[in-house]
Amino acid sequence: MHKSPSILLFAFFALLLSTSAWSLEKTAEKKPSLINWQEWSAESFAKAKKENKLVIMDLEAVWCHWCHVMDAKTYHDPNVAGLINKHFVPIRVDQDAHPDISNRYEDYGWPATIIFDADGNEIVKRRGYIGPKFMGWFLEAVIAEPNPEAHDNKQTEVVAGETTALTDKQKKLLTTRYDFIYDKKYAGWGRRQKFLHSDSIEYAMVLSQEGADTEIREKYKKMAQDTLDAGRALIDPEWGGVYQYSDEADWKSPHFEKVMLIQTDSLRLYAMAYELWGRKQDLESALKIYDFLTGFLRSDEGVFYTSQDADLNKKVDGHTFFKLKDKARRKLGMPRVDKNIYARENGWVISAMLALYSATENKKYLEESITTAQWMIENRGSEQGVNSGGFIHQKDKNKTVFLADTLAMGQAFIDLYEATNDHKWLKRAELASHFIDKHFKDPKGGYSTRAIAENNLLLTPVKHLNSQILLARFAKKLHRYTGDKHYTKHATHAMRYLSADAFTDQRRLLAGILLSDREVNASNYQ
Repeated sequence: MHKSPSILLFAFFALLLSTSAWSLEKTAEKKPSLINWQEWSAESFAKAKKENKLVIMDLEAVWCHWCHVMDAKTYHDPNVAGLINKHFVPIRVDQDAHPDISNRYEDYGWPATIIFDADGNEIVKRRGYIGPKFMGWFLEAVIAEPNPEAHDNKQTEVVAGETTALTDKQKKLLTTRYDFIYDKKYAGWGRRQKFLHSDSIEYAMVLSQEGADTEIREKYKKMAQDTLDAGRALIDPEWGGVYQYSDEADWKSPHFEKVMLIQTDSLRLYAMAYELWGRKQDLESALKIYDFLTGFLRSDEGVFYTSQDADLNKKVDGHTFFKLKDKARRKLGMPRVDKNIYARENGWVISAMLALYSATENKKYLEESITTAQWMIENRGSEQGVNSGGFIHQKDKNKTVFLADTLAMGQAFIDLYEATNDHKWLKRAELASHFIDKHFKDPKGGYSTRAIAENNLLLTPVKHLNSQILLARFAKKLHRYTGDKHYTKHATHAMRYLSADAFTDQRRLLAGILLSDREVNASNYQ
């Protein structure tokens, strides 16, 4: 029986009400799961086909407050659990452990809820927390009409072109938008949620140093410095480290999880700012982030874990816990640390620590970076061998190779070369670049998150925007140091994807595309 799509419209308004109401409640006590969650695997989809069921994926992050809430409230609701157990094969995925899946659905935030048919085709996607009442209606609607067209599941496809540089029109559009979305009242790019967006701040730093117009240079210097100053509100005054973001424009309403990308981006930015302008407060901020990384996320082996949770437990959330002083916090306990050791995250740490070394010339940071790099080479080198250039994400049975891990480690190696002038690190960076070009290059333009679709699922790997930005800049830097034109070809292949109108027509933070284009096509900016 076909149900009217109006059920979904009605449910959407119920979602808004349930989300607003829940924001005033506290998480429930942890209960035994009512749902038998499966892993992301071909076997899970085969089970769905055999039992004539759909597949529902809960894509979460272990540090995520609203993921905890949704697990406690929605997935422990008897009606929701009953519908899922009867009609679906349920899959739960940690997005940090699966960069390819995370990259595909990152615009949906965590938690993200995706429903597939048994062949792995998407039926519908939903972002963020879903309350139990709406989830029940939502599941019933999909069960009644498991057709993507009935659920407005359209997604813009980015088609790479032959252009390897931004046009003047694209540059003007991106630059105008970059200036427009800067918040003159509270600083930062964007008018609601605030975080230290690395590319936007770095682009302002670049513009503050270039050109003959002193007024323009001072304008961008002020934008960068004001944002870094405002962003200090997200630094934990007791333990250091940076909260992920503020959900209010004034930077004063933090989400308390401390994830690695935010730590390393922020450490690198404050270190760069100190090196550029010599402001004491920037060094102090960098050191507070460094203290958190080494005090809370570093293992005994000198490598780094992944994140610290937003909450202490189901009864003590981040709003309560992180208001306390150090002694009171420790008396209650420690928020969970995700002790997975990923190559990608450790590559980020190496590059951030080397920025701190460059700014201070304190050899401790260099030595610690080398220790981390050596461990990664020995323990996360791909199964093709330590000299293949590639890196696995983690030590698991699949030995999965993702673009992000090799790219982050390749950037770490070139940063080590800049810090030491030791050509062994440059050679490592070259090996990483060749591995990327061999395994992840899409002939149509750009580089995919993974080489081969996992067990015939998600047959078309996505191309992650930020990875293209990082790769273009990384490969161009390799060309600068080696003179090998092959690396320019790698960089321009990434630019084919970045210069697509599908990006430049979007209203989002895209300063990284401008940074990439300036570096890859420097002659166009003289």
